[in-house]
Amino acid sequence: MYELKEHRQCRNQLIVITAVLFVLGVAFNIGELIAFGAVFGLLALFNIYTYKENLKDDNRLKSRK
Repeated sequence: MYELKEHRQCRNQLIVITAVLFVLGVAFNIGELIAFGAVFGLLALFNIYTYKENLKDDNRLKSRK
């Protein structure tokens, strides 16, 4: 009887530990996705800005000829 109670307690602890690790893993993955999204979003904005500036410069050079 005592052994069965210990087994149940151990099993419950493993279930709790597994659930906590799962939640932490999901939270970390979501944070990682947000961080990558922010970095790549900023890179995209920078590329759009430089592309527009390059177009302006190109048009200025073409109008000189």
